[in-house]
Amino acid sequence: MDSGFQRNVVQLVLFNHKGLNDPAFVKDRAEFIGGTTFFPREALEAVQPEAVRVVKNGFEFLERTLLSDERDWLLGTEKPSIGDIEVAWSLVWLERVHGAIPDEWIPKEEFPKVFAWMERFKGVAAKAQEELGEVKTLNGDEAAELILGSEFYEEEGQVNEGDPLVQHLGLKKGQLVRVWPTDTGVNHKELGELVSINGKEVIVEAKAEEGGSTRVHAQRHGFAVAAYEE
Repeated sequence: MDSGFQRNVVQLVLFNHKGLNDPAFVKDRAEFIGGTTFFPREALEAVQPEAVRVVKNGFEFLERTLLSDERDWLLGTEKPSIGDIEVAWSLVWLERVHGAIPDEWIPKEEFPKVFAWMERFKGVAAKAQEELGEVKTLNGDEAAELILGSEFYEEEGQVNEGDPLVQHLGLKKGQLVRVWPTDTGVNHKELGELVSINGKEVIVEAKAEEGGSTRVHAQRHGFAVAAYEE
């Protein structure tokens, strides 16, 4: 999933998505991704053959390796795992957008195990949603009040002074840093005091305008950290 597969899924979805005709949608997504060259229809049409090849390779990988031994779930677990979730959402998304999965290149007859796995996943997700019951919807102010009024779930943690990035940047606990994803959303950098950092995640404490604070957790993989300079 970290080899460019998801980007090609997005290309196939966008090419067949009605949102491509909505200037407001395109502007919003272009700002999120960090560029406008991704969105013109002619650009998406030009990359579609390569996107189809990459996505088809993903189907072939699942069909002929992980699912080839008739297992129900990708990692051989009794129930769906994070491995199933990480892969299934993109394939189910493709399936829901009419025309995004080209039948002539990715027919169900050629990949029966993958499509059967997708059906199992959708069934489990639907059952879980049914068991969850009605979810209370909060507006932004209500959500902020609930979050800011809650206790922290985890202990504060420390800054690992042996981390290569910590040493290189001279990062210290409590200093202002920025944290941001390196693939999409690069224009939105989270500002906060450095709470802890280790090999798996970085945590910053962000101040709310209305008072109070919340801790933002970001995994190290796919996220960048830098000291804040005004």
